[in-house]
Amino acid sequence: MPVDLFPGLNIPVVNIITHYPGSSPEDMEILVTRPIEDEMRGIQGVKRVASTSVQGISQVTVEFTWGTGVRDARQSVQARLSRVRGLLPGGVAPRIENIGTTLQEVVGYVVYGGKDLIALRNTVRYDLSSRLMAIDGVSSVEVLGGDRHAFIVRIKPERLISLHLTVNDIVNTLKQNNMIAVAGYLDRSSREYLIHGDARLRTLDDIRSLPVIAKADRSVILGSIASVSSGVVPRHYVVHADGIPAVAFVVRKQPGASAIRVAHKVNAEIAGLLRLFPPGTRIKKYYDQSEIIAEARNTIFYGLMLGALLAVMVLYFFLGSWRPTLIVAATIPVTLIATLTVMRVFGLGLNVITMSALTLVVGMIVDGAIVVAENIFRHRQMGQAEEEAALEGAVEIAGPDASGVFTTVAAFLPLVMLSGLAAIFLRPFGLTVSTALVVSLVLSLTFVPMAFSRKGLNAPGVDFMGARLLKRLDGALHAILLFCFRHRVLTIFIAFISLGLLGITTLTGKVTLLPPIDEGAILIEYVMPPGTALSESNRIGDALDRIALSVPDVSCVYRRTGSPEQGYQIEGVNRGEIMIKLKPKNKRKGSVTEIMNALKRAYGRFRGVVFLYHQPTQEKIDESFSGLPALFGVTVYGPDMDRLISLSNEVEKCMAKDHAVANIINNTKVKSSEIVVRIRYPQLAPYGVSTKDVLTALQSAFSGVEATRIVRQREDI
Repeated sequence: MPVDLFPGLNIPVVNIITHYPGSSPEDMEILVTRPIEDEMRGIQGVKRVASTSVQGISQVTVEFTWGTGVRDARQSVQARLSRVRGLLPGGVAPRIENIGTTLQEVVGYVVYGGKDLIALRNTVRYDLSSRLMAIDGVSSVEVLGGDRHAFIVRIKPERLISLHLTVNDIVNTLKQNNMIAVAGYLDRSSREYLIHGDARLRTLDDIRSLPVIAKADRSVILGSIASVSSGVVPRHYVVHADGIPAVAFVVRKQPGASAIRVAHKVNAEIAGLLRLFPPGTRIKKYYDQSEIIAEARNTIFYGLMLGALLAVMVLYFFLGSWRPTLIVAATIPVTLIATLTVMRVFGLGLNVITMSALTLVVGMIVDGAIVVAENIFRHRQMGQAEEEAALEGAVEIAGPDASGVFTTVAAFLPLVMLSGLAAIFLRPFGLTVSTALVVSLVLSLTFVPMAFSRKGLNAPGVDFMGARLLKRLDGALHAILLFCFRHRVLTIFIAFISLGLLGITTLTGKVTLLPPIDEGAILIEYVMPPGTALSESNRIGDALDRIALSVPDVSCVYRRTGSPEQGYQIEGVNRGEIMIKLKPKNKRKGSVTEIMNALKRAYGRFRGVVFLYHQPTQEKIDESFSGLPALFGVTVYGPDMDRLISLSNEVEKCMAKDHAVANIINNTKVKSSEIVVRIRYPQLAPYGVSTKDVLTALQSAFSGVEATRIVRQREDI
């Protein structure tokens, strides 16, 4: 049976994430977000389409009506997305993400210490990832950080001008001279030969010798107008581990797979693959969901066993004999095993919700068995034989026993019939409790009478401690009932007061989805003003890393600033996240809360930086429900941007008045700085260049242009 943290989050919401580096929020909205939005609104069953466009990143959220399958929703979005790709800028590749994807992340590692980040990334991407993908239950392995090998062509502008060439001419030269073609087949002497042309570039000298101008009277090669060297692809995000540039990878499991089983297999496989890395390379685990699940499982299992033990002790106290006690107690494991079997049939696994339900129902399981056993004992004391007493005692009490069980089941049955988001968590709870109660009823009317029908099983006497206590309790209950009968108004008043106090406590008390769990890790997000350069964000991040590493209880610090272009992350370069892995409980002095408070005090001296503190799993839950790295967010939308900014400021002021709300981030506070280059079309004509030539030259000068890709052995350059 799969063991996970939560039931499967089959929420019919799909995110479409698109990276277009360097584009302004307005350009992202016009060129990327709006075409995708318009196409998604035409899908049948779509309830709402919302979007966020920031610098270089677009996120479109498509929400379907409840009841739509997640797979169907994803396929519908994928089909519509394929129709709109032709309308998007070249090189833009949207990615689809289901809500709850982050909860599928089971293990995260960092690899650092090697001098060659290209080789380190290639080893992780091609060697390690392929081995991990072969593990049963693994869905994907995402690799972050490291460097990609590139051949850099630095054009000499003065040579271009003298030869009347453009950057586009160089790009086209590289594209046209790096290709293969299948020419067909040739039959010779009863043998067939495949004919293909291979014009792929392989070395730096191949690139240098490419003819840019090839005429009868003259020829110009690329090496004479540009320098060609080996380098790395520019990367607009940073990945560090313990303050050092690193490669990170995250392993995601398939829906329905056991997180504990997948994590254990991944950890074992990685331990056997350490030989792939050069000496001096360090590999550290910064996140392991199985540890959190195991701790929650062990805590609940301990409560379950303790409850069962206490139930057995109470049974013995009141029954006064081990044999009837063990018969009644045997219904506990039998009921639990039968319940787990039914859960498996219904597709339920073990998680915090279902295990909590099993813990709750332990004491209720033996209720019916105790009532049946007590009635059988009463018939034995009346002088009936064992089999006759068991039969008549069970039949006589069957009606009241079933009524009591089905009344309780009726209280939980509405949870099984829920729909929407609440059903994801409450339906497994209600189904588990109801199943256990029905199974316990069947056992109390079959197994218990059968066991008590055996010869030599005497009814308990009346002189044991439990019986004497029951007599005293009967006397006390008699006195209390007489008091209530004589003071009915006061009794009703006390009942209503108690109900009111319960309601007040429920409404004013702290309500959380999960009980506090020491996850052994802290996730800190830091947000700087929009427009902050990556170098500045990284400088602040380095300082934050040093502070975290100075804490004795910290074992590993992983930081990501910005987002990879083809990833699921949507943070700009002004944002970063720090995952702090703590030492095991038995090896550290402070709790997660104490360490988090110490970091809050240390990070408080950084002015202009907003910090959000979480435990990793709690943050993933919040993000799965709200789409934000927080429990909730407020979206203000409309056609007038100035009006939206004004309303956003008013919302911020209102929320700031509530002391229960902290870390309010208003995305309209600071605008990103940008330099806009506008083309003067009349001035282009005398030079014989197009707007595409100008914009390509502009892009080449600052961020570079990917002209073509060279596939060499297992890596693309």
